[in-house]
Amino acid sequence: MKADDCETSINPGQLHEYPDLGLDWAYDETCSPTTLTLFDPSDSRIATAWITVDSDAGVCLEQAR
Repeated sequence: MKADDCETSINPGQLHEYPDLGLDWAYDETCSPTTLTLFDPSDSRIATAWITVDSDAGVCLEQAR
């Protein structure tokens, strides 16, 4: 899933303020996700080159600034 295809609580125009890193993400459950995994789909090491974040550790963009 690309950032432009995602639902977001911020203004979608703000997504263009950030660099395109070419990363995709996947989450564990559609209805109530608890983890988010970020990965580079073009990396040949996709089975070992990823990071998973628990939803309790996530913050909105305004808090990260």
